[in-house]
Amino acid sequence: MTSVLSLTKIFKVSDPCDKIYGCLGLLPESVSEIIQPDYRKPITTVYTEAAQLILEKEPNYSLFSNFSFQKAGLLKRLLPSWVPDFASQRLLSYKNVRLWSSSKPTMMGFPRRISSIDNCLW
Repeated sequence: MTSVLSLTKIFKVSDPCDKIYGCLGLLPESVSEIIQPDYRKPITTVYTEAAQLILEKEPNYSLFSNFSFQKAGLLKRLLPSWVPDFASQRLLSYKNVRLWSSSKPTMMGFPRRISSIDNCLW
């Protein structure tokens, strides 16, 4: 779920709920059956439910490395601190994603320039 939401974060929507609802058709049924579009719900509820689902389904905590937690306006006051602003277009991930290639598999990884750090104590 985080990979789809991350890849679509640069797209604009007229309704902030569509940052979540607009991705449902791209997700496995096991996820898209849990979230049912309901435009009567406040945006804070939609984002909180999406964040809860990500934390339940993806225990690698990718939620915290792929989305901006800097919120503006009402979202800053109304969203819990652990729920990201899915409408933010800030790119936070350092991952390279090869989206599609007819002859190569889809891959994710870190760019060479940050995958090795010299003179670093671990």
